[in-house]
Amino acid sequence: VEGTEDNLTYKAELEKVVRELHPGVKRIAFMSFLLRGGEGENAPAAGTIHLDMYPDDEVSEAFRAKHEAKPAKKDGSEDEALSDLDECYADDSLELGLVLGLWKPRNDKNPVLNFPLFMADPNTVEPDDVLPQFQLFEHRVEGKGMVQVVNVAGSLKHSDKQRWYYYPSMTNEELIVFRHKTKSDPLFVNFHAAAGGLALPEGAETRCSIETRAFCFYEKGAAPGS
Repeated sequence: VEGTEDNLTYKAELEKVVRELHPGVKRIAFMSFLLRGGEGENAPAAGTIHLDMYPDDEVSEAFRAKHEAKPAKKDGSEDEALSDLDECYADDSLELGLVLGLWKPRNDKNPVLNFPLFMADPNTVEPDDVLPQFQLFEHRVEGKGMVQVVNVAGSLKHSDKQRWYYYPSMTNEELIVFRHKTKSDPLFVNFHAAAGGLALPEGAETRCSIETRAFCFYEKGAAPGS
């Protein structure tokens, strides 16, 4: 639950990982944590290849305004736990550089054997492959219950040039870090989904996971590509 000792400890661990990968980051703002796979939790996002944040911010802002959502942030993000983001955007010395996805299994009994997370190599995705996906739905956020989402995600047309990857048999000691947004290169991002169709061995634990986004702010002019 947000604000608990376990939550704060996990955030600190994630922040350490992010800063090791991106040492120039000045401040990190985490979104709410989303649980999948357990009883009463969201199901894995299987069968729908997507990008959480459509690369064109103007399209996202127009859609949100039409549906009377709160004013969109500069990155077109959802209205969840935005207080840290508000502070970062209000600081004229900072600029957004990256939005990272942080995804981790929570399985105790066995590694991930079904619904693994897979993603595209961004170097194999062409601009014409990317389409807007307009979303109005609710999902369950840890510590908040059901939350309304007004969002424009990215959908992907198939191309034989695209290459896809996943990490087999992930354990709860492993973490995937991937890109939702790169301000300097809008297509340097990872389309992703959970892979369905894998039979779970009898008695094995189904995939359970926890995910969040890390909004990475740099000193003005210091973000990659500035």
